[in-house]
Amino acid sequence: PTGTVDSSWGGLPDGVYALSVDHSKLRTAGFRPNETRVVVEELFPSETEIWTPSAETLCARICREASPAEGEGAVVGVARDATTGRPIPGIPIEALWSVRVRRGVARAISESAVSDGQGHFAICRVTLGETIQLRTPDDSGVVEFEQDARIVWQDVTVEP
Repeated sequence: PTGTVDSSWGGLPDGVYALSVDHSKLRTAGFRPNETRVVVEELFPSETEIWTPSAETLCARICREASPAEGEGAVVGVARDATTGRPIPGIPIEALWSVRVRRGVARAISESAVSDGQGHFAICRVTLGETIQLRTPDDSGVVEFEQDARIVWQDVTVEP
């Protein structure tokens, strides 16, 4: 998505400013914002285009080794301590779902990941339109949701 920032609205003093777009979901997906320089002058308000990456760009960046095919996406989130809410590194997380292969017959599928040093995880090649269950090995963090977009953000809470 893109947007326009019109400097005439803010009453900012003349000068040069750094502008960037940042959000915790983008950081979890590995996106680091780029700064854009904006010049604010009373007589000449400037317009600057700002942007965030598309779901396709994020998915390609997140799933470098297991690029999702058509009809697949990624689940991105943070493993969090259920008591404190703090991120937990090193937690194995499994995504489970089933797909119908023919009338009345379903096939179970799973993909997994381990949360990194900041508790972030990304599970790729998740089938779009299916009900996904995320779980930890001890089943203390079980979450169900529908993979209704190319990228779904879903945190997992883990009992200490």
